[in-house]
Amino acid sequence: MNFVLAYIINILDSFISQPILNFFHYYTENSIFIIEILILFLGSLISVAYITVSERKILAAFQRRQGPTTVGFSGFLQALADGLKLLVKEVVKPITSNENIFGAASSSVLIFTFLVWLNLSLNFIIDFIDFSYGLLLVLVTNSINSYAIIFAGWSSNSRYSTLGALRSAAQMLAYEVHTALTIIHIFLVTGTMNLNDIAELSSELGITILLIPSFLIFIISVLAELSRPPFDLPEAEGELVAGYNIEYPSIFFANFFIGEYLSILSASTLITSLFLSGSLAPFPFSMFDIDLGEWWFIFKTLICMFGFIYLRAGLPRYRYDQLMNISWKTLLTLSLGYAFFFSCTISFIFTTFNLRKLLKHSKIYLNVLRLSG
Repeated sequence: MNFVLAYIINILDSFISQPILNFFHYYTENSIFIIEILILFLGSLISVAYITVSERKILAAFQRRQGPTTVGFSGFLQALADGLKLLVKEVVKPITSNENIFGAASSSVLIFTFLVWLNLSLNFIIDFIDFSYGLLLVLVTNSINSYAIIFAGWSSNSRYSTLGALRSAAQMLAYEVHTALTIIHIFLVTGTMNLNDIAELSSELGITILLIPSFLIFIISVLAELSRPPFDLPEAEGELVAGYNIEYPSIFFANFFIGEYLSILSASTLITSLFLSGSLAPFPFSMFDIDLGEWWFIFKTLICMFGFIYLRAGLPRYRYDQLMNISWKTLLTLSLGYAFFFSCTISFIFTTFNLRKLLKHSKIYLNVLRLSG
């Protein structure tokens, strides 16, 4: 009798208990994953809010005025008030617009921008974004944003929004080429697409010197791709009023606004990972073993964001023909020439020197040599 009861209990345990336990384990893991995503999303929204307030404060200081001072302590809750105002405003869509694409385009801008931010090497916040081809995925995800902007301008069925969308598409396409070529420069030097590995290798003095021209090209390309001053041609007030998003009210406009400033945060993070050695201590402090970990990363990212605001305050807007001439006549030549220089240099080293001896004296081509064999 005891044997029969034990047999029945084993059957029930295998067919009922184990699936329930597996389901509970699966549900717990996915719940933690979703909570981590939500924390990152809410954190990015709070960061965007304070970036906008900080930008208004810094621009006010440049122009010798006060800026926001009323809402909250020294005006630092102004972004919260602006966000609440946009949320409660009525959603008014143009009668002639394509309603489905009109709403989807606004949401897509925010979603794709957040995916770029999610893919970056912030593994001191969450663990699942450290993968081997993170840089390539960032580039691909960011390029999809141009489609959302085109659909946003076209679906509004307005001349100004359509012209703004065409300008944005042409500008983003022109400067995405240089962003991709700059990433090729980095790959040829480091031999990896892993953002954490690139950050670690960029702390080497030789790699830092080699990537100075790539850094300057990347900065100009990012400014143009994000339509930040002095390349904010899609939103030229004297010509196109507000550009591709002129017909978007309330929460739809908030999606574009959050996406723009989240792109600035993502670009600053990417610049820190690619060129400023990530969370490693910068040159003067690295000699004294002052290691603050992720605080160095946050400090460098804040410096990059201040640079975006400083350029807005200090530089006038370019004409559209000047913008395109810089892209196709100047930066394209420099980007292709520098990529050709790296390719020829690496080929010369491979064919001329003994690779085993080279490995003992140089860390620059360590990961490139792995690709060769």
